[in-house]
Amino acid sequence: NKTAPNPNTRALFKQVSLRTFQFSFKLVPVNEREAKNISEIIKFFRTELYPEDIKETVQGTELAIAYKFPDRIQVEMSHDKQIVGPKIAPAYIDSFTTNYNSGSQTFLKGEDGTAYFSETDINFSLTESTALSREAIKEGF
Repeated sequence: NKTAPNPNTRALFKQVSLRTFQFSFKLVPVNEREAKNISEIIKFFRTELYPEDIKETVQGTELAIAYKFPDRIQVEMSHDKQIVGPKIAPAYIDSFTTNYNSGSQTFLKGEDGTAYFSETDINFSLTESTALSREAIKEGF
């Protein structure tokens, strides 16, 4: 018979999805100061990724009973002091990964003998904490 009923399917607007952004950077220090800065950058992102415990003592035992939201971060993308790309509303860090020495197995040695990775790849994703409207898009978001 080679016929089928037309389901007359229609799409209806349901909601605005939150925007997510992914970033990837290869960090290659050229001296000990830059190697230490890379460690601080990694520590910052890892710290801001996780919530803070809200603790309560119950019958002499301290328990984590809830989480305090992590801080939202404000991101601006710029080049030569000019904003590029869309504005990003305050956002939460969703994920953060590091990959050490992906292209080589060499290390940078500090003045005190401390070894630092010669390259570090970082990848992270952000999700805006608020849904946008058409007016926000007109404002550059």
